[in-house]
Amino acid sequence: MDDVKYLQAVRLAAISNSQLQIDGREFGMAIQRLKRLTNSLHDNATSHYLLGEAYRKQNNQANLESSIDAYQKAVAIKPNFSEPWRELGMAYRRQGQVAKAKEASEKYLSLRPEAEDAPIINWYQKNLAAQAMKK
Repeated sequence: MDDVKYLQAVRLAAISNSQLQIDGREFGMAIQRLKRLTNSLHDNATSHYLLGEAYRKQNNQANLESSIDAYQKAVAIKPNFSEPWRELGMAYRRQGQVAKAKEASEKYLSLRPEAEDAPIINWYQKNLAAQAMKK
């Protein structure tokens, strides 16, 4: 195995391990690992998305901006990556940024119209539209 393939395998293992840490609610450890990964893997959308997930799942309002930043980087790298769009819509909704929430949710639904959570996202869309009309 050459060095490039070896490094790719190690990075993929680190990303998988980070997902396991998030699933195991070891958010601090996952965040530390994913920060290192995103610094070295600037163009890996998955590592940015997982960093956003680790911040979001800590359920700490102070981390909301960090999760948004990570999701934005993920979709900048890979615009057709649906999951970060969904999470951006939800995060913007929590912030009260109706237009951004609607835009991100629409992008998610355009990428995954048959998603299991599409009815919920559509319901959020209707509520966002109603909020926008009130303003």
